[in-house]
Amino acid sequence: MRLFIEQALTVGNTLDLDTDKTHRLQKVMRARVGEALTVFNGSGGEYTATVVAMTKKSATLELTHFVDVERESPFKVTLIQGISRGNRMDYTIQKSVELGVSQIIPVATTRSMVKLDEQRQASRLDHWMGVIHHACEQCGRNTLPKLNEPLALKDIAHLANIEQAFFLDTQSDLALNAATPPSGSCYIIAGPEGGFSDTEREWIRNLGVSAIKLGPRILRTETAALAALSVMQQLWGDLSGE
Repeated sequence: MRLFIEQALTVGNTLDLDTDKTHRLQKVMRARVGEALTVFNGSGGEYTATVVAMTKKSATLELTHFVDVERESPFKVTLIQGISRGNRMDYTIQKSVELGVSQIIPVATTRSMVKLDEQRQASRLDHWMGVIHHACEQCGRNTLPKLNEPLALKDIAHLANIEQAFFLDTQSDLALNAATPPSGSCYIIAGPEGGFSDTEREWIRNLGVSAIKLGPRILRTETAALAALSVMQQLWGDLSGE
């Protein structure tokens, strides 16, 4: 059992959980008084904790040990993802975290079916951050991937080392495993539902990135980036088993 707690953690201290965390501990994790679990706050490492008290609306944990362990991939990938609707975007974020993505940058595109004003953007970011927290709980990561505020597509041109990027383009003839390997990190640029427009595709190619094709089939928005990330981690990251 693993639980993300957004506060400072110190061995020997006790933590009083809020109602939401208590509900998760009781109803989702089925924890009981006296049981041990792992807690982390996203800044690195994890703590062994014991449930020392619990009511319907509150729970208290005692932190007993710190374990300096990380499960980060040595290959750093930033996902530039065209914003998709609802569960599609959630799924992409969740699974990319499990596959070791180090940063996620949502981007607004011509064919994005989600339009975010300032208030809705803040709400979406909070929701997506919750998806990241739960994904890290599940997969064992102790350092949270960075979630950027959404950008307009044109703004990605200003990102550092954007030329070291792979653009998922169904019109390309270059396979990922035939591309020039990047040096330690890269970007993946993936479109929303319906993909990028022809104008956007040409603009992205003019950034000097490598346009790649993921086989003969057209993948959905929630599949494409995950397939690319899986192959990258196999080729250059920590899915090779070595």
